[in-house]
Amino acid sequence: MHESLERHFPAAAVKPEYGGAIIWLRLPEDLDAKVLHDLVEPEGIFFETGGFTFSDEQSNRNHIRLGYSVIDEALIAEGIDRIARAVPEARSAEAGPA
Repeated sequence: MHESLERHFPAAAVKPEYGGAIIWLRLPEDLDAKVLHDLVEPEGIFFETGGFTFSDEQSNRNHIRLGYSVIDEALIAEGIDRIARAVPEARSAEAGPA
């Protein structure tokens, strides 16, 4: 998972040192994780938006929590690819009609 994240979101995720079950990904500041979530969920890509874990959710709405401990390893790279491909559409959706 971390290799795929580094390819699409360089330096945006911290690789766990001792294993674990999740990786936090910080998206660009102008991207709302909920908008991205709503775009990829119909494709079977699931993640939790992370803003709720911060005391100031609005200022941290660009975080997502990616679980991987129960995901087939063969599916992880494709899931990260799909998330990355949805980023431009999420930005457009958030900006609204021109």
